[in-house]
Amino acid sequence: MEPADIDRRLNRALARLPMPLAPETLLPKVMQGVHARVALPWYRREWRAWPLGWQVISVGACIAVVVLVFSRGPSPALTAWITGETLAPAQVVTSQVEPTVAALQILWRVVFEPLVPAIFVLAMLMCVACVAIGLTLNYVVLGRTWQR
Repeated sequence: MEPADIDRRLNRALARLPMPLAPETLLPKVMQGVHARVALPWYRREWRAWPLGWQVISVGACIAVVVLVFSRGPSPALTAWITGETLAPAQVVTSQVEPTVAALQILWRVVFEPLVPAIFVLAMLMCVACVAIGLTLNYVVLGRTWQR
């Protein structure tokens, strides 16, 4: 039997099947979810479902906060916190980490960086091999023909 005949017979058999029906519990569950979502207060819904007045007020409040932050600049308390004693532990950690980072940079430049092009070429060859194996399996095992 030809593959085209099998396809035609299969299409006819599938066309004769009745349309699948949804489970009887689907509609009540969907309606229950819709009613639960509608029953939420406006401030618990997504922002686009808020009343227009509250949307305008919230956008105005966000803009006011951004303008206030950028117009006043950093506060003296924030500046003191950043430049004060809170940076001392960070400076200790940084001074301990710097030699390790320098050693890793040297290791990368000397050992790993020269290997990157070879690893890339190897990965591309592996991709080509996978495509060739897939095409061969498609042709030999499944009996399909090459696409023209």
